[in-house]
This record gives sequence, C-alpha cells and structure tokens, in this order.
Amino acid sequence: TGDIMAVFRARLYRILLNHPLRYKCLPINTVHDSVMYDCVDRESALELAKLHKQVADELPQIMMEVWGIFCPVPFKIESSIGPRWSELEKVNGNS
Repeated sequence: TGDIMAVFRARLYRILLNHPLRYKCLPINTVHDSVMYDCVDRESALELAKLHKQVADELPQIMMEVWGIFCPVPFKIESSIGPRWSELEKVNGNS
C-alpha cells in the first residue's frame, strides 16, 4: 500500500493545485494510509471526500497508464470529518 498511497497523494496534490478547494483545505499530515486536512468548513470537507473517492477510483487506470501494471481491484477509501479526533464521523464520498 505504500507505493499506491504515494501515487494517490501525488495525484491528489496535482489536482488540488488547480482546484478551488486549495484555498479551503490544507493538507497537514500523512501517516501510513491516512491523509489529514484542515478545512474551513464542513462543506469543503465533504467536497474533499468526493475528490478523494474520485482519485481512488482512478488509481487502477493510473497504474496501467503510467507503469503498465494491471490492478483489477478497486481501492476503497473511508473519509471522516469533524472538529477534533474525538468527534469524527464517517462520510460517504459519493454524495
């Protein structure tokens, strides 16, 4: 998962460079398979969760295009938002 997370983070970073969320969500840390952000509001966090799902869904195609690696499994992600770690709630990146 380490290599895949590196691809995920790089792809996400490149998208955010030209995305309106770059002014609303600041990446603050990554630990193993977690990526953490500070977002200005709940709506921005929900939009970022959608973007995370989009990037995760594109990973098999990216792996094939860039390295010729056939990776037929979907990459499922979980997103949680909240004002502090003790108050996180899972959200669906589809909505």
